[in-house]
Amino acid sequence: MAEYVPRDCCVTGVKHEGTAQGQMKRIGETETYLSYPKDGNTQRAVLLLTDVIGHRFINAQLIADQLAANGYFVVMPDLFHGDSVPLNRPDEYDMMKWFHGPPGHSPDRVVPIVDSILKEMRGPMGCKKIGGVGYCFGGNHVVLQLKEGKLDAGFIAHPSHVGGDAFRAITKPLSIAAAETDSLFGAKQRHGVEEILTEVGQPYQINLYSGVKHGFAVRADLNVKQNKFAKEQNNQNSPFLQLPGEIRTAIYRQALVRSTSIDLWPQVEENLENSLVRGIDPRTSFYLVRRQVDLIHVRKQMATGILGTCRQIYREASGIFWAENDFEFTGNGGWFALYRFLMTIGPHARKFITTVGVEPPMYKAWFNRISQPAGGIQYNTRHLDERSKNFPKMHMVKVRSAVNYYRLAFDILAKDKYLRQLRFIVPARFEVSRVGIDKYWADEGFGEGLESLNFLDRIVLVMRADSRFNVLDYIDQASLMGWDLLIEHGCLLNNTASDHEGVTKQHFHPAPRNQYAYLDCMQDLFPEGEGISVYADGGRVKNRQKRLARRLKGFGGVPPALEPVFRTGR
Repeated sequence: MAEYVPRDCCVTGVKHEGTAQGQMKRIGETETYLSYPKDGNTQRAVLLLTDVIGHRFINAQLIADQLAANGYFVVMPDLFHGDSVPLNRPDEYDMMKWFHGPPGHSPDRVVPIVDSILKEMRGPMGCKKIGGVGYCFGGNHVVLQLKEGKLDAGFIAHPSHVGGDAFRAITKPLSIAAAETDSLFGAKQRHGVEEILTEVGQPYQINLYSGVKHGFAVRADLNVKQNKFAKEQNNQNSPFLQLPGEIRTAIYRQALVRSTSIDLWPQVEENLENSLVRGIDPRTSFYLVRRQVDLIHVRKQMATGILGTCRQIYREASGIFWAENDFEFTGNGGWFALYRFLMTIGPHARKFITTVGVEPPMYKAWFNRISQPAGGIQYNTRHLDERSKNFPKMHMVKVRSAVNYYRLAFDILAKDKYLRQLRFIVPARFEVSRVGIDKYWADEGFGEGLESLNFLDRIVLVMRADSRFNVLDYIDQASLMGWDLLIEHGCLLNNTASDHEGVTKQHFHPAPRNQYAYLDCMQDLFPEGEGISVYADGGRVKNRQKRLARRLKGFGGVPPALEPVFRTGR
């Protein structure tokens, strides 16, 4: 039993200030500290098992009161028969004698106390759900009680002397808070427990807190910043975090998800006013600005500050922000911006992103005139790279100079394999050429990079309002490449070199491989010429199976686009 004897780290610490709100009561032969929620309801309960300082320690009582303030009925029994260890025990205090007794504090002496308290809670006290909370010495006994008919879930902080067999025997969820410096539950023990819990298959969570020592959740010096943070995380007193999870999720979506896409790299614009102020002649030199309207919206209109509230909120909300927003980089140099964005947010955030939009792999021309004081100059693509500035400034990592940033972005996306949809965005005031597609595909090696993303569900070419393209050429070209084509309201369709008209409503032209993807399995479901012996309702089949085209009549007939397939016998 020597391995169960508490060490010095189990009895040293700081006494906290406060006034206990609960009451002492005897349950059988055991003195117990009880703390009730405001409504007095005992159905949701917590059994709090203390460290060796015991249930009369003010620090433990304040923790019990805090749990009660969050709506739980808290029961904290005396585990030591009135023989707890004094805080910061004197040097002459004999821990071996204390442990072996009398009265003795080995598991065979403590477990009967816990069993009797649980029996009382399940019976006369009316507790329906009981969670166990254990610190240090008490952590071992929480783990021992994580089984059917005992505790429904457990939380332990800096546990001591918990054997691997105890963890293997649990049948209920467990959460563990560990200290960076802990001779009783160090890295080796922690990693061993992780392996055991993985094998057991019960839900578990382990949080490791840097800069703190064994005992931080109960006896830490709260004047030390790291200690205060770690203790507050383990004794969360937030009304928001007491809300049901589905309500918190709805709040996160309202605060962090935008109904339209977020363009973090819009096209540059002429900043004529600044050009004249700076003494620059707009007819010979240009001062261009990238107005980050969506970035301003994210910073000022969306409640992204909630992500920095605490670790729990960050874990719950960050995935919603990254997964449910569509991020775009539609301006010239969009691949450069996308690459920097992916590098900045890191692998944790990248795993949530399923859709990105970026400039297409095509030659682009800025086709329309922009009003100017004089000269009537026709802008073209060379001006897109001149003297442009972001406003406000983007804060992204610096990256090395490269010729083809899209290849670097492809490498990251191909390695992660989380992206599901890639959208090529043609912004307002731009037209693209079919020749440009071929040029990028061959000369720039774009096609090879895109082939590395063969895990994508779809690629979509998006024509924004006030962009321009040739109707037939683009539908044919997108189809050949297996891309879907989305034509938004206000896009200009060019049927001849001089004639164009605006689209009055949005059109979507899916690629052939996507249009009837839900029917891809039909050939396997109803193979031609294969007989079956029994109908669904019984009886034998005398004739050959009906042709697939006839069977599809029950689903509304053969889609027009698939008629050639059936005529050719595919």
